[in-house]
Amino acid sequence: MRISLEKAHVHGIPEYIKKLQANSNSENFAHYYLEGIASIMFSQAGFDVTLREAPDLALKFNNEQFYAEVKHFKKKEQDRRDDARMSEPGDLLVPYGDTFPLEGKYACDEAYDVAKEKIKQYKEHAPNILVIESSSACIEDLEIPSAIDMINEDVRSGKCLEFAKLNGILLITVDCYNISQRRKVFFYPTCNSAVPLSLELCDLLNQIRFG
Repeated sequence: MRISLEKAHVHGIPEYIKKLQANSNSENFAHYYLEGIASIMFSQAGFDVTLREAPDLALKFNNEQFYAEVKHFKKKEQDRRDDARMSEPGDLLVPYGDTFPLEGKYACDEAYDVAKEKIKQYKEHAPNILVIESSSACIEDLEIPSAIDMINEDVRSGKCLEFAKLNGILLITVDCYNISQRRKVFFYPTCNSAVPLSLELCDLLNQIRFG
């Protein structure tokens, strides 16, 4: 990871490597590791990247600064059940694109909840995005727009004005890709951000590819 980050010219490497080493036996290791993966992805897309604490990444492009908070969605019980069913000959597979309740909630609800939990991490008076790196097939690109709609409504209605700090959600499907689009990265902007991203930056985020 150190070598890959250095080749990508990412900043803040020594502190990040120390964090990885300190959590080498922690269940949070995968989350911290994927912060590095996201950093490399952004660097390859043309951003200047600094690994940091809260928010996790500082990103710059053409002197436009913004921040990214990273969240890893682990595999769900639904994924394990689907993997088992796929290994059983003659069994019917779950149709692609269906939405399943995750511990009593749907995928869009989980994405919304994470975005809300991260509010204190978003940088004040600056653009922020939430990067969701999902190892679960239950979290699909089709679910994120519903979470964005909920966030937009919270700002419009005044229910949660702090959501105005969030400019969008970037979903990375780590272990799979959208069947129809053959993509792994999807950016969905919010509509009521306090400090907007430029159209150029939104276009660049839309063009990111992973893997």
